[in-house]
Parts: sequence; C-alpha cells; structure tokens
Amino acid sequence: MDFPKWAPSALVCEFEKLRQEATRSRREFEYHSTGPGKWLNEFFTNHPQCYLDEERTYIKLAAILNRLLSNENMREIWRRVSTDHSSAASTGDMPILLWRTIAKACLDFSQQIASARSPANKKRELDKVIQATRTLANAIKTSPRAMAVQQNLIAHILGEKAILHREMLDDEIDISERMYPPLPLSSDLVEGRRAADSWGSARRDAPLIERLIFWAETAERTSLLELLDLFEEAIQAEKTIDDEIKQPARGGQYFRPYLTRRLSEFMKEHYGSPLDDSVAAITGVCLNIQGLDRDSVRPYRKSTGKKTKETR
Repeated sequence: MDFPKWAPSALVCEFEKLRQEATRSRREFEYHSTGPGKWLNEFFTNHPQCYLDEERTYIKLAAILNRLLSNENMREIWRRVSTDHSSAASTGDMPILLWRTIAKACLDFSQQIASARSPANKKRELDKVIQATRTLANAIKTSPRAMAVQQNLIAHILGEKAILHREMLDDEIDISERMYPPLPLSSDLVEGRRAADSWGSARRDAPLIERLIFWAETAERTSLLELLDLFEEAIQAEKTIDDEIKQPARGGQYFRPYLTRRLSEFMKEHYGSPLDDSVAAITGVCLNIQGLDRDSVRPYRKSTGKKTKETR
C-alpha cells in the first residue's frame, strides 16, 4: 500500500506488520481448528473467538494506522512529533512511541470493556478464579505424577507448537520429534553456546544468540505451578484496580475521552505541554471524527470519562 512521502517510514513498516499478523492469525486459526494437533484442534473448535478476536484487533489497529499515515491533517503532526519533543528519545523513535501509546490505549480500553463489572461482581468473579487456581495447585502438589508432568509442561507445549508451525511450512519432521516434541530452540542451544561461548543473557545489548538461549532455557525451567502462583498474584492485583468502566453497555461512549487523556499524558511527558491542538487532530483522525479542536479535548484531559469544569 502506498502512503504519502511525509508518512514516517517506521510506521509504514508497522502497518505492514499488522496486516501480516492479521493474515497469520487467520491462517493459524484455520489450520489449528482442522489440523493434526489434537489439543489445539479441540481448543480452537471450542473457543474460536480467541483467534477471531485477535484477527479483528489487528484489522482495527491497521485501519487506525492507515488513517494516521494518509490523512493530510497528520502531515504537520508527524513533523512536530519528530522535531519538537523534549524527551531523551531519539527523533526517529517518537512516531513509534506515539503510535504505541495509541495502540495500547485501544487494546487497554477493549480489555476494560470486555471485563467491565460492578465492583461487587468483579470481586466475586475474581475470588472464584483465585479459589479455583489454589484448588488446582493443591491438587497438583498431592500427585507425584501430576508434579512430574507440570514441571516441563511449558517446554512441551512450546515444542508441540513448533512442530505444528513447521508442518504449516511443510518442513520435514523426524518421527522422534513427533514423539518427543523438543523445546523450539533446543536443537540450536549446543551450537549457539559454542558460538556465544557463554550462558544466555536477557540484556538488551546481548548478542541475539545469547538472548535466544536465555529465553529457551527460562521456558524449559518454568513450571505450571510457578505460572499458577504468578497468575494468582496478578488476579489479586486486579482486585485493587479501580476500573474506569463499570458498565460494558455504556463503555463505547468513553473511548474518546479515554484516548484523549492518554494522548495528553504522552504529550506532556515528551513535549512539556498537553498540546491540545495536536491531541484534537490525532483523536479526530483515529476515530474518524471531523471538527475536533482544542476546546473539545480540554474538558477531558483529567476527567474519568465525563466532562468537568476544568478547562485550563
């Protein structure tokens, strides 16, 4: 797809990635819902919405980014974003940072809409999940066989997914690999360690092979019980969060102020000012709304979804 020359090249690449991810999501759903992987086949047959929602998310984000890269109102915005900031980020990074702020706002809001509950219902629902998690963890701990299975389950699942992915690519797979699916990177670890001459590392500046070694070995050492403990901690934390949206049926009307606040916070952090004119233009393009100006975004800058008297 052709975009104007003023469109940031890094975001043009992001747009292509979104289109590719939407295609990948659709292909994986079609393959796994009818393919040879029994547990994945059953999962996608019983829960098709998981991949369909993922595909729709990519398509929606691509549509928003398409408007941001082609609407003439964005020409001056992208110039300002790239040159007028006061943050420590490099000039080339600012369009990416802004887009990720927009994309995250879209994803976070969709998640809040899907999980919107009254405070009482939210607590009751999460308490039920916590209890079920503890029950499962305790049951696993009382069974030596279950303890053995859970210890390497994550690595096994990743290995099986790797086999299925290779089948999609018509890669030749040895019979032993089908019987004992390897960790996706296990076959590369020996050669990788020779090349890196070190253990894996999660440092951002570490060579790629060292980072691959780290993630492969971390996955291999992560047990289901460890995930259940972390999951329970995360659910406990969710109980303390005061959600902005408590009524899913009315949630859609709050997205404009929600996005406005996120953009204003971004502008203030990186440019030292809310930049109401720019926020109005970006919000209008994202939501395909015409006629937004600085006066239309100011009331929402610090509110929780409803207009306030603050206009500074």
